[in-house]
Amino acid sequence: MRTSREWVAVGLAAVLVLAGCGGGSGGGGVAGVAQSAAAPETATATQPASAEFLPAATLPAGTSAGAGAGSQPTRLIEGRISDGAQTTDVTPFVGRDAQDAPPARQIRLGVLSAADVPLQKASTSGPVPVRIGTGRELQDTADQARVAAQLDWRPSRRGGKVAALRFQSEGALGVRVGLRVYSLPLGGLVRFHTDGSNEAYQVAAQEIQATIQRNLDAGDTGEDAHTWWSPNLGGDAVTVEFEVPPGVPTDTVEVAVPALSHIYLDAKDVASLQQAAGSCTKDVNCYLGEQGVSASSQAVAQLDFQLGSGTYVCTGTLMNDDRSSGTPYLLTANHCISSQTSASSLATYWFYRSAGCNSPVISPAAIRTKTGAALLYNSSQTDTSFLRLYGMPPAGVRYAASAPGGLSGTQTVFSISNPGGGWQQYSSGVSTGPISACPQFNSSGACIFSTPSNFLRVNWSVGTTLGGSSGGGLFMNTNGTPYLVGQLYGGFSSCSAPNDNEYFGRFDVAYNAALYQWLGGTPTTTPTTPTTPGSHVPIYRFYNTKTGTHFYTVSTAERDSVRAKYPQYSYEGIGFYADASQSASTTPVYRFYNTKTGAHFFTVSAQERDQVRAKYAQFSYEGVAWYVNGGAGGTASPMYRFYNVQTETHFYTISGTERANVIAKYPQFHDEGIAYYAWTSP
Repeated sequence: MRTSREWVAVGLAAVLVLAGCGGGSGGGGVAGVAQSAAAPETATATQPASAEFLPAATLPAGTSAGAGAGSQPTRLIEGRISDGAQTTDVTPFVGRDAQDAPPARQIRLGVLSAADVPLQKASTSGPVPVRIGTGRELQDTADQARVAAQLDWRPSRRGGKVAALRFQSEGALGVRVGLRVYSLPLGGLVRFHTDGSNEAYQVAAQEIQATIQRNLDAGDTGEDAHTWWSPNLGGDAVTVEFEVPPGVPTDTVEVAVPALSHIYLDAKDVASLQQAAGSCTKDVNCYLGEQGVSASSQAVAQLDFQLGSGTYVCTGTLMNDDRSSGTPYLLTANHCISSQTSASSLATYWFYRSAGCNSPVISPAAIRTKTGAALLYNSSQTDTSFLRLYGMPPAGVRYAASAPGGLSGTQTVFSISNPGGGWQQYSSGVSTGPISACPQFNSSGACIFSTPSNFLRVNWSVGTTLGGSSGGGLFMNTNGTPYLVGQLYGGFSSCSAPNDNEYFGRFDVAYNAALYQWLGGTPTTTPTTPTTPGSHVPIYRFYNTKTGTHFYTVSTAERDSVRAKYPQYSYEGIGFYADASQSASTTPVYRFYNTKTGAHFFTVSAQERDQVRAKYAQFSYEGVAWYVNGGAGGTASPMYRFYNVQTETHFYTISGTERANVIAKYPQFHDEGIAYYAWTSP
């Protein structure tokens, strides 16, 4: 069995060879109460390499083969469309004046030869995502000593210091730079911009360190877990600026830049897309009148992520939960994103389609975001990867409906995906339900899945799926509404055999195994409130460049007011997560304003609160700020508290990495231990 599509170099372009598994390279409320049985993911089965796929009628018991064409699913989660109410993220793009920019040291790489564009080879262990960028080593910045030697620090307009490095990979359609972080300063900023741009992508040092901490907390190890990847801003060069605030030594910047990713297929490059997508795919814009297609298209995103220093693409679908909470859950394939480090590098491309039916121009509504995500669950046995985006998707996206009860019998289905990494394409056909034979064998002829019936077999009659389609959702229409029933694993379809077998991991099996915890309900009961925390609210963090102190707020209105009225406050993004209201398991955090220093003080101790009110007149009590976990346990993490003897203020961080850096680099900060327990994700 062929298991992936191959990329071959033709000059500097990459051309898709149709030699592998088709896609494998590649509101609100719940209706109904019953739920179909699902094959357990722990079962074992082995099929000989020559096994034929059995028709649905011969499926073994327990696989929800169902009642035939047109039978109704027993359980549904409805979809919803975002009205923008939850889109409260602060844009990472800031204006820049070239006159304020420091001179950048130049790190240039020559033209990437055709021989250096890696072939994407078939895998005996299953499909692989499509590579669109290859890693290139950077000798001049390979370690932190070499970076330090390259940085030419100059005064910044904020009163601190700034230095810049410009990386050029000649001929690239985009560049992603990998920052290997050992230490970054409190209040530090990192900016990325392309040549001649009047804006830059700005990220706070604390956000970078928080991302790395999530990788480590998830159990990821090695240098990749300590690497933060910049967004792809287009073009063959990107400049990186490091800024330290006033009074902070420049040696607190300890980073290496050992590699960049040279993007050779870009979403906005029509020529590269035409080579990649294939001639047999069908532009989704030509099918928006078909039932359920327009709604589903609004839920689909192209996924751009890192595996090591290489950049890859797959397809994902935004999922609704049974409360219509607006939590941005994303479903894709495990063979695309299977580690937190890879999830942390995720960028999403929404409304990524042509401007009109078969138009060669990209839609003006297309919007790319680099948010990263938390990997909540993944399974190779259903090829499921389930994530929670750290940033909100744009207004107008749709949270897809789903069918936890599964697909029964023979059903007409369709899929929307990004073959070749190109814009959305449409395919439709028939699924005969769960399969009973193995969809994939290893080199020894043994099935690589313990439960082959965890997959749905699909045959297309319109369009097809190719490399880059991996993770794309499979939808069935019920009562005029499209419901997701699976995500693409892989198969045999190609432009030469568009209706050959394709296989989708069963959503109902993954739902019963774990996804119910976030989407609502349980495997055996009617839907309830999700049992896993998913409603924590962000606490926004600022650094005061005049005083060297920090400010925290749960209020988006206060956050925006501070950004608008107080330029000395540098916005550092989300510091951690807490609860906005009290429950049986939470306790309040009290907030004070120091009229002497202008700083804020926070404490979880009612006794300390009362002592401050009684003994320190300069502290004005402002009430409860937010609520946190009552103690250690669950998913809560310790919040560390420091006392700055110079400013007589307190600093709080939930990041163990940042805590270690403060202890090592800032002797004026006295470690006061754990203040309370909060969360690193929603």
